[in-house]
This record gives sequence, C-alpha cells and structure tokens, in this order.
Amino acid sequence: MPWKLFLSTDLRWISQHGYSLDELNRDYWIWNAKVSRNFLKDRLTLQLDTRDILGQYNNIVRNFTAERRMISRYTGTAGYALLRILWTIH
Repeated sequence: MPWKLFLSTDLRWISQHGYSLDELNRDYWIWNAKVSRNFLKDRLTLQLDTRDILGQYNNIVRNFTAERRMISRYTGTAGYALLRILWTIH
C-alpha cells in the first residue's frame, strides 16, 4: 500500500433464526478493519483499529435455561475506532 501502510480487515456474516420473536430473527454483517504504519526502524507503530464499521452489531443478550427465557437489551457502543501507539523495546 502507499506510504508503507499495512491493512487488515475481516468481515463476518451472522445469521440468527428460529426464535419466536421477529426482532431476534435477523442477518447482519460485522466488518472490522485495521490500518497501521511503522516508524523509527519498526520500533514505533501507529495503528487505527475500527470495529463494526457498518454499525449492525446487535445489543441483545439471550439466555435460555430449562426454567426460563431471559432477553436483555443493553446500551453499548455499536462501532468504534481506537488509535494505538505501540513502542517496541529491543
């Protein structure tokens, strides 16, 4: 890549079906990416890490046991970016 950048990415498709509640039956994509650049003879690395770029992560937790069914919704960050500065000591 230009400017000696490193790029890595992953894309996952999640399919949830078979639940009696329609809001739990869905398909969605989770796309993550990371871009980094090394400096100072590879001792310093700047890295930008992004998670859930498409913003489709599901904030629903399901727990099923023999006695009960519990569905919890929580407030969370669907997608985020994290800038890292890594220093390697040789």
